[in-house]
Amino acid sequence: MTKELAERIEYYARQLPVLQACHQAVQESYPGLGLRWTKIYGRRWSHVWGDGTSMLSAGRRVQINESWGMVLNEPCPIPEPELTQMVQVLKNYLK
Repeated sequence: MTKELAERIEYYARQLPVLQACHQAVQESYPGLGLRWTKIYGRRWSHVWGDGTSMLSAGRRVQINESWGMVLNEPCPIPEPELTQMVQVLKNYLK
């Protein structure tokens, strides 16, 4: 899963900004996943990109690093081990 995700991000990063490339690669891996990307400012998570229609619904917050996070719609269809691997891959791209 990690190699496939990294390859997809690399492919899309040739055409899109990095955040959008990450979004496209994750969406391709998990079709139908409601996904929002956020900048983290202390306790505040500010929407930057993604599924704006679900902004008012609560979701599962996943912190990628000190600056970036993603909010997944619930229920989250990604098994915990895969989610951990996904975060490790995304850390390499979102700095």
